[in-house]
Order: sequence, then C-alpha cells, then structure tokens
Amino acid sequence: MVLQGLGVELVEVSLPELKMALPASLAISLSESVEHHRELLAGSADKYLRGTRVMIETGALVPREDVQLAHQVRSSLRASLRTAMDNAGVQALVSPTLPSIAPIEADMSHSLTGSTGKDSLSSALMMLSPANLTGMPGLSIPCGFAGGQPVGMHFLGREFAEADLLGIAHVYEKHTSWHAKVPVRR
Repeated sequence: MVLQGLGVELVEVSLPELKMALPASLAISLSESVEHHRELLAGSADKYLRGTRVMIETGALVPREDVQLAHQVRSSLRASLRTAMDNAGVQALVSPTLPSIAPIEADMSHSLTGSTGKDSLSSALMMLSPANLTGMPGLSIPCGFAGGQPVGMHFLGREFAEADLLGIAHVYEKHTSWHAKVPVRR
C-alpha cells in the first residue's frame, strides 16, 4: 500500500458503534431540514422538486425522542472516535469512501431507508455519516479504479485537524496519479 511505503503505520481499529452514525445523522438532518424549510414549504411547496420536497417533509415524521437520542449518539460517537484515535495513536481513520465502486446514477436506489444494497443511497451515506454526524473533518481522495470507475479512500480526522488530513492527502497524491485519471463514461 502506498501509505505504508511512505512510512505510515496502519493500525486496525474496531468501532462497532459506527453503525449508529447513519440513523442518528438522518434523524438530525431530516428534522433540521423540515424546520429550516417549514415556512417556505407552507407557502411555496410547488417550487421544490417532488423528491426534494418529500425528503424534507419526511423530517416531520421523525419523533422528537429519536432526535434527542440521535444527539446523544452524536456525543457518544465523537467521544468514541477520539478515544479510538488516542488509543491507536493515529491522526486519522482510513476507510473506503463507498462500499463499492461508483454505481451508474440511473441504477442507484435513491431510497434512504428502503434499500440496503451496495448501490443504495443509504449504503453510500453509511460510509460518510460519521464525519457528517460528529463534525469531525473528513476527506476523500481517489485511490484507484475498478471497472473504469474511481475508487475513493476516506480519511476521518481529529477535530480541528483539517491541516493533517490535507497533508496526508497531499503526500499521497504526490506519490500516485489516481487524481489525474478520468473515469470511463458509461
């Protein structure tokens, strides 16, 4: 692996609580979205694309108790991530950006909760929701191709350590050319 060749020590970290990031992130995002758009929706709902309007309106269905629990999950997950990084002595956690190669948009299920396949929106959001939920910095860079489509590597960093992530990405891209390649159009 390129990072190891550059002297980066990779340490495996187990964080089973990450599975709570997506439901918590959705509960907070959807409930905040409906509140933000409530006034405009009341007077001009027809100005929204149907899919956008439905997603925003879904936020009204999230029980207040679930939103409160989601905020608790956010705090707990942020603390767990800090502890995991401290215990492992790492600057960032590394994972795939998506669980599979980038799907063709037309083939992708846009359901947030109804579809759980590798090409579902939920599946894509699952990988990125820890950064979104916790507010910890996240960065994705190209790290290869599969089937002519880009594969991404995601870094999740410590709070207020964006410069560390940018530095890691910069060094990686200086030693690879994935960022200069163009995906195959399907």
